[in-house]
Amino acid sequence: MKFKVLFTILNIVLFSAFLVVFFLPVVVISREYFIEFWRGNWFLAVFFAGSIILVNTIFIRNWTVLTALEREDWPALAQHLEKQVLYRNKTGKRYVRLLFESLVLLGDFTALDKLATFLKSANRVRYRQTVRGFAGAAVLSGNFRRVRVFCTDTLNEGHLDAGTADWLSLYRSLARYLDPESAGAASDLAPLAREAPDPMVAALSAFLCSVILGKQDSPHCSVPREVLESSVQSARERLYASFTPVKWRTYLAEASKELEIVILGKLPGQASAWLFPEQGF
Repeated sequence: MKFKVLFTILNIVLFSAFLVVFFLPVVVISREYFIEFWRGNWFLAVFFAGSIILVNTIFIRNWTVLTALEREDWPALAQHLEKQVLYRNKTGKRYVRLLFESLVLLGDFTALDKLATFLKSANRVRYRQTVRGFAGAAVLSGNFRRVRVFCTDTLNEGHLDAGTADWLSLYRSLARYLDPESAGAASDLAPLAREAPDPMVAALSAFLCSVILGKQDSPHCSVPREVLESSVQSARERLYASFTPVKWRTYLAEASKELEIVILGKLPGQASAWLFPEQGF
């Protein structure tokens, strides 16, 4: 539904409800009781007036954002949000998330680097909440060396929750795997496959380990093959204990709504097909 239509409908509903409640005592009882009623229930009028003002304020304050989203005008949305975040220091979660997603959709990796640098100095909490996305976007850019440096530096800084740390380790190993000039991806992948509590991290890590095992003399086989094999088996056992094929399909569909998963392209689907080969993922 168009935002302008929704805005109009909400106002009509609120005004209509207010008028019905306001004049109901006159219609049902009498004019004399109307005055007495509103003397004792004036807070209802305040409530309706406040609701109308609140709804209109929310729409008006976000009109530019809503219009850009409605038109799918990502350049205009990114430009507006950059002003709000970078120059007016509005680092609320919604603003930052929308800006991040619009820049990824535009493929503007320079602006993403600028946003990451700004948040790192201006709002460390918001930076840590978004750092997984920055790492994923760096993978998408194809600058695999930068991914490795970014993930390693961020992991060394600490102050990350375990889930974010696991994702950064996965992105670092993925960058090593995709970079023909790099090696040693299994060093991160094997422990993630064995221990990562996040099902997607465990599945992706185990899948990549199995791919490495399938290649003779792979430069990424930086741990003994028996360690990789046991890591793959451990991941399978953990995932099979928690997921049936149906549950995994539901989980994958829900996870795929996140841009960080979309960034990975076909990889989650390939890992799912490897995990449940008879299910046609």
